[in-house]
Amino acid sequence: VVEIDTLINAYPISDAFIANDVTGIQDSTYLYLGNAVACRSILMYDLDGLFQSYGVGIHSAEVILHADTTSEYNIDVINGAFTLGMVDTTWKQDPANAPIGFGVSVVLGYYDREEATLTLNLNDMVYDWIRNPGTNQGFMIKSFDEYLNISRTVFYGINAPDSLRPQLRIIYVENDS
Repeated sequence: VVEIDTLINAYPISDAFIANDVTGIQDSTYLYLGNAVACRSILMYDLDGLFQSYGVGIHSAEVILHADTTSEYNIDVINGAFTLGMVDTTWKQDPANAPIGFGVSVVLGYYDREEATLTLNLNDMVYDWIRNPGTNQGFMIKSFDEYLNISRTVFYGINAPDSLRPQLRIIYVENDS
């Protein structure tokens, strides 16, 4: 048996953002994460058909968001964030009132100021989505110090060019028997 590492890059099929205060946020094609005004973002990826045969396991699954450092809506930068699974897809119509699931372990991701990226580990979540596709309702990204200071970072959404869109990178082992 030969094990082969396989890389899959996926782009989200849906995105949304939630803000307690939308003052100064005019462009809904971006995603926002912030403190004090509690800006949060939600993404969903379609993994159906990406794994013809699910092999040994996932080496890594991470989502990468690229910040728009030139946006006039930035207020300083966030320090980092974590993800929470969504209970259903009602967030597509009403993001502010969609129920959040708390069953997935929280893994912190830190904002890289030099690269202007936020990378979040989704190993457990993606593994669950592959095993139980019905559990993939998307996920929320939330700043881990939401109430600490005033800051907001603007990230590119699904309408950006491929090189800037949120990207899910999955490296997994496939059995080649």
